[in-house]
Amino acid sequence: MSSRRIASLSLGLVLFGAMTILAAPTKEEEEVARYAKNLKNGATKDKVTALKELGRLGQISTSLTKGVVPDIIKALDDKDAKVRAEAAHAIGKLDPENKKEIVDKLTKMLTDDKEEAVKQGAAMGLGAIGKDASSAVPALRDAQAKAGKKDGQAYQTAILSITGKKKN
Repeated sequence: MSSRRIASLSLGLVLFGAMTILAAPTKEEEEVARYAKNLKNGATKDKVTALKELGRLGQISTSLTKGVVPDIIKALDDKDAKVRAEAAHAIGKLDPENKKEIVDKLTKMLTDDKEEAVKQGAAMGLGAIGKDASSAVPALRDAQAKAGKKDGQAYQTAILSITGKKKN
């Protein structure tokens, strides 16, 4: 074989190896896939853990979790309050494209859900969305007024995250 042919084959093998390495899923992508599966099929505890981790991973890179946003939105209506609360918090961390719809849904959860944990999860989700959730501030202030001092902190934190200033 000629040295030119050997060099071409060697270069081809190196490029093939590099493409294989680049095509392999990252550790984070594998985690997203595992948590997405748990979110769809897991027990309540597994769903809550999956939502917490998906929120964390979404803060690292929203592109990692873009594909699971519909499943997290679905979890906002889960029968279990713990799942709804964590889904509300997680969705705010993921910078969803349809922010207005998400803000409206979280505001509705804040005003209509009977579980305090869900209301606080919605508040944390709204706070994570930030200034794009400004339409929810009146509902947050109302929830804060109805909550005791201990429970009211989540609402105050959300208001501060959205407005950048403390309530007068």
